[in-house]
Amino acid sequence: MSALFAAGIPGAKLVAATGCAALSETITLTRHGVQSGCAACLVLPPFFFENVSDDGLFAWYARVIEAVGDNRLRVLLYHIPQVTRVPLSVDLVARLAKAFPGIIAGVKDSSGDLANTQALLARVPQLANLVGHEPHLPQATRAGGAGT
Repeated sequence: MSALFAAGIPGAKLVAATGCAALSETITLTRHGVQSGCAACLVLPPFFFENVSDDGLFAWYARVIEAVGDNRLRVLLYHIPQVTRVPLSVDLVARLAKAFPGIIAGVKDSSGDLANTQALLARVPQLANLVGHEPHLPQATRAGGAGT
């Protein structure tokens, strides 16, 4: 990010990717993103372990949010299970959005599963729902999606 700031790009135009394998590193990078004025932080789930329960994922994201402790924080949940092997269920996204309104700002669904994107759009329409699989962009935006 330093090079972008040095080039004069304001933090408000940036989304910091802050998801790491270690909780402490995710917190540090997320805090830095907020303190740098980034519009949001794109946070992967903890990807070191597979078969993490929704309760475990909720606790992990809650710990990140609480440790950052800044009302300016905006989190974009990053659902890319083919890479992380840790899916973010629609129920989990809805639970996080309810527990942290305003802080959970959206979800980037890079699963390539249009049915999952449509379920997110139906269940959490208040979030910025982004697709990572561009062929789904027209259908997603017609259904209320925020883009890609």
